Amino acid sequence: MKPMKNSSKWIVTAGLAVLAISAVVAVSCTTIIPNDPTTGDPTGMDPGKTTPAPTPGNGMGPVTPTPPGTMPGMEPVVMPGNGTMGPATPIETPVTPPTPEVVDAEKTLQTKLDMATAGVPGTKVKFIDCTANPCMARLESKSLTALRDLLAKVSQDNQGKVSFVVREQFDAYMGQTFSADVKIGAEQPRTAVPNDPTELLAN
Repeated sequence: MKPMKNSSKWIVTAGLAVLAISAVVAVSCTTIIPNDPTTGDPTGMDPGKTTPAPTPGNGMGPVTPTPPGTMPGMEPVVMPGNGTMGPATPIETPVTPPTPEVVDAEKTLQTKLDMATAGVPGTKVKFIDCTANPCMARLESKSLTALRDLLAKVSQDNQGKVSFVVREQFDAYMGQTFSADVKIGAEQPRTAVPNDPTELLAN
């Protein structure tokens, strides 16, 4: 009779194991659905309530794959311009270097004007441009009288072939200055240098 008792215990143990496995399988197949109106459970923890996977043909529509580099539920962002982050880089306009003739003309004029300013204290050359004919230079001085004397010397050195416009300027740091944009080597028109410095501003 003892063997019968051992067999019964083994059968009971096996049955309990089967029931435990079935319970685990049932719990793993349960999906939590918050605020499920069909069960009245606000937490959605109703056991036995499962949600089928969204597959074509089950009324939930096709499954859309997530594009690489994005999170589910987010649409990929297409940037304008060249497709990179930030604005498109503008194309730079190439700068044409001056010709050797222009470089030589500017060097020659610079030398002549440096000699002229050296003889008139308080004057200087701001810039020279010989890309067009005739060459143009900007002369500057804090004294209108000194600027007149410099213009007279430049005109004499170039046989009177000059034309110019004088302007008065005010700057918060530099104060009052006078500048003359001079075309050197111009045949016509020519500008005569007045004896009275104040007449320079009338041009």
